[in-house]
Amino acid sequence: MPNSQNHEGAVPLRVRIGITTKNRPEYLPKCLSSCLAQTYEPKEIVVWDNSDNPDALSKNAEVARQFPMVRWLRPEITVPYAVARHRMMAEDNHDLYCSIDDDGWFTGTNELELAVEEFAADPQCAGVAFDILSPDRPSPVTRHPPQPTMHFVGCGHMLRRAMVESVGYYAEFPGSYGSEEKDLCIRFFDRGWTMKFLPGVHVWHDKTSADRDWAAQHRSGTLNDLIFGLMRCPMPDLLYYLPGKAVNLVVWGLKGNRQERWSGLLGVWDFFKFAPQYWKKRQPVKRSTFREFFAAGRSSKEKPRDWEGKER
Repeated sequence: MPNSQNHEGAVPLRVRIGITTKNRPEYLPKCLSSCLAQTYEPKEIVVWDNSDNPDALSKNAEVARQFPMVRWLRPEITVPYAVARHRMMAEDNHDLYCSIDDDGWFTGTNELELAVEEFAADPQCAGVAFDILSPDRPSPVTRHPPQPTMHFVGCGHMLRRAMVESVGYYAEFPGSYGSEEKDLCIRFFDRGWTMKFLPGVHVWHDKTSADRDWAAQHRSGTLNDLIFGLMRCPMPDLLYYLPGKAVNLVVWGLKGNRQERWSGLLGVWDFFKFAPQYWKKRQPVKRSTFREFFAAGRSSKEKPRDWEGKER
């Protein structure tokens, strides 16, 4: 029996694994099989099907028949990934929400168990980030004790649902992609809660290019990153943070592939259109929180990388 379930009188933490998919049915069987192979119980697997391609919808229906123990949700219209995760977390019949991408899978059978143990051992732990393997980082590493972290990625993490609910779930951003995880983390830290990284507890992310528009993603990410600063950065730091961040994001795009080349500038243009609306929603964190959050990011050994794995 897993240690997290072996404390006398303790009620095991209920886990929901949420998978958002869009027009990529060929990856789902491996993803779902890896989730079902996890030894931890109790767990539930939910797929949010954002597909808008008739062929993909038909193939997903066949996958659903192959995995009758998985619950499927099919909205009438597609929604951003953060909205889908929000809605899957909003139901109160689970304690921990685990997110994995449709082109990702657990590399073993006890990753959930190890993550749950961290939550059971530390009441102040709001979330854990799995160690992501991908085509640009394919080699597993030895498992080490958990480390504090200031970020997680959507393709492999677990959150304590009650804490996410307490801070108001994911914030609404004008772009469909980017910054929602960072924004959630900084609100956790502002409450004195922590995030942990689990070295060697791996999730594979295949990073498929199917149904991805790199230019649109970077444009949206630039817009959302600037909106994040507008909403969370306290004064007077905001006066220098926003211009510096805008320059960095534009330079990032110019160093990217041809599709991304001008997307950063377009994202800055979008920001000016949305800034008045989001200025009214400002809820800045404490100045100490904001500074410590980004100081931790600068000192992290894990630096931002592009899709091919090269540091920028």
